[in-house]
Amino acid sequence: MTAISVGAANSPLAQPDNERARRALVPAAIGTAAVILVFATFRADSRAEAISMDALGVLSSALVYGLVVRTGLRKESVPARALLMSGLGLLLVFPAFWSGLPVVLGGAGALLGYAGKRSSRSGLCIAALVVGALAVIAYLAIYIGDWIADPGSSWLGGS
Repeated sequence: MTAISVGAANSPLAQPDNERARRALVPAAIGTAAVILVFATFRADSRAEAISMDALGVLSSALVYGLVVRTGLRKESVPARALLMSGLGLLLVFPAFWSGLPVVLGGAGALLGYAGKRSSRSGLCIAALVVGALAVIAYLAIYIGDWIADPGSSWLGGS
């Protein structure tokens, strides 16, 4: 399966980044799901909450990386798709950090932004990369800040 370059039709600069992003697709999806599993499980108030958040994190990672990112790496619309996903991830940090969607969308948008950073629309891709990274950092900061503020709370709500 050959990856189509992002931006210019046969740009030699875009090919290596697109290929690297394609190879990083599965590890990125697994890493994103793992981050959600760790943070959602350790800060959940009950086992039921932990199980539901873990399932949502794994399902959303599989769908976003498996469908949206994988197909996005084959199309020329990478900059718009990357910036949309990164922006949504950043916008969802505060109202929906508990869902894991900010890290899924931010990470996916950053990966797509990386794939097109040397394309003809590199400015949008670099913006998507930065905004996606900010979404992931903000997601992690909320959980780390919660732990710092309340380090005595035990795992899965047991006091």
